[in-house]
Amino acid sequence: MGYTSKAVSLTLTERFIEQVLVRPSQPAIIQDSRCITYSQLDLYARLVASQLSTRNLPVEGPVVVLTCPGIEHIVAQIGILYAGGTVLPMDPDLADGEIRSRLEAAGAKYLISDTLNSGRCSAQYNMVLNGNDTLLKFTEEQLEVVSFPILAKFPIQVAQEHRSHIYFTSGTTGVPKAVQILAQGITRLQNLWIPTGTTTTSISKRPQMIGHINNVSFDASILDIWVSLIDGCTIAVLARDLLFDPHRFVSALKEKSVTALFITSSLFNVVARADPSAFSSCDTVYFGGEVASLSAVKEVLQNGPPGRLINAYGPTEFSVFATVHVVTMDDVDKERLPLGKPLMHTDLYLLNDSLEEIEGEGSGELAIGGAGLARGYLNDIKKTNKSFILIPNKRFPGQWMRVYLTGDLVERQGDGELVWRARLNNEVKIRGYRVNLDIVEKNLMRSGLLVSAAAIKLPSPDGSTASLVAAVTMKNSNPKNVQTLLRQATSNLPKYMIPRIVVLDSLPLNRNGKMDRRALELLLHKGDERDDFQDKLAEFRR
Repeated sequence: MGYTSKAVSLTLTERFIEQVLVRPSQPAIIQDSRCITYSQLDLYARLVASQLSTRNLPVEGPVVVLTCPGIEHIVAQIGILYAGGTVLPMDPDLADGEIRSRLEAAGAKYLISDTLNSGRCSAQYNMVLNGNDTLLKFTEEQLEVVSFPILAKFPIQVAQEHRSHIYFTSGTTGVPKAVQILAQGITRLQNLWIPTGTTTTSISKRPQMIGHINNVSFDASILDIWVSLIDGCTIAVLARDLLFDPHRFVSALKEKSVTALFITSSLFNVVARADPSAFSSCDTVYFGGEVASLSAVKEVLQNGPPGRLINAYGPTEFSVFATVHVVTMDDVDKERLPLGKPLMHTDLYLLNDSLEEIEGEGSGELAIGGAGLARGYLNDIKKTNKSFILIPNKRFPGQWMRVYLTGDLVERQGDGELVWRARLNNEVKIRGYRVNLDIVEKNLMRSGLLVSAAAIKLPSPDGSTASLVAAVTMKNSNPKNVQTLLRQATSNLPKYMIPRIVVLDSLPLNRNGKMDRRALELLLHKGDERDDFQDKLAEFRR
């Protein structure tokens, strides 16, 4: 598909500088009424780098960025890499205690904040970026004391394996892990935003406006920020609260002239339900992070799809994306969403229980190797060695290669396509039976009656028992459809895997736009305790 054209040679900051030289006066970021060009962004970043350098920031020294999303945050990220540091993006919506905990866990001595967040926590070295329209004033003031020769030494030279970012994952275990992303894992993503071919229209030649809505502490924001900039695009900063109002979200896409974006599968499902033509003006829409609803994909494809609707797959431990697949109606007809082909400098392996490679058709755990591999988990050698392993290199007998074990059960089908099946660690034990929640959800979604589904193990209030519950949102909440759903589940699943069905208007999403299962559990518990629960939920038991 031609997603990447360059070998991993130029560093991440060098690729950004290339774009600064080619398009100095092009808008780099648009946020509300504010706009800065590529040359201005480069200058602001050099000023930040200069300030960090005077405070002796070591190479790969972690710098926490605690700002609202937008211009100041992006300036800070670039400035940190210009100075040779490591970016630790922090979600400003986190509690102060959690922010301090992550700062301490990373051993961060440097903190960049904006005026809104400057008093929330502190480090050994603190820098405050003025917000709103005073950023230009900040620049002018700094220019009085910083000479251009000093600024010219940035960005400093670093290796391809430079640790560019640290991201705390949400973690399937509930305990965040600090993943160390390398710059080369980001540079291999170059050209993801450049339309190289479309499913419905000719190749777009218009400038690309990338919607930046992903949480800055979510690795997908790398696409919004860094891939946009090294692709020479303009970043349109979208308000985060749009995630929870699909109609306003759709309006914002058109108002901001957004041509491309990445959203989580959960958000994609919600938007497709609210307005299946929402992405019709876009050249490229990526969705991923979870399994998307085939019915949602079908609705979008049949009601004015974007030029390219792309299913993207990849863990944080492999720098956002490993594979991509342009979705078509043929996929819907075959009732599958292939993971697609590996991106440049990416190798995929299916492994059996003995960690031996599976050839041809079959199912096994997906392992990924290549330039996108993270260095590992910060200060956790045990977890790193468990997830990042060495396997025999069949291309070079006698040698070994490093791969990441994804924990995903994947099937290679007869035509060679890889299809995600379940999380290997997403099993729960209910009444003595092992139940894979992903399999329950997939069987329910196969009915074609649902927009989304989430199966959970719901303990009783006293914790003595537990039941299998599936919260669903339906295309049509007619009680007969729920009964049909249960009949189909009964015919496709063993009795112990048939859940209690709870119909909701929507499923809760976390800060990253993914399904929030903890919030769902609390919601269901709260509902069980309230007399008016039936006013909010239509609950049907088998």
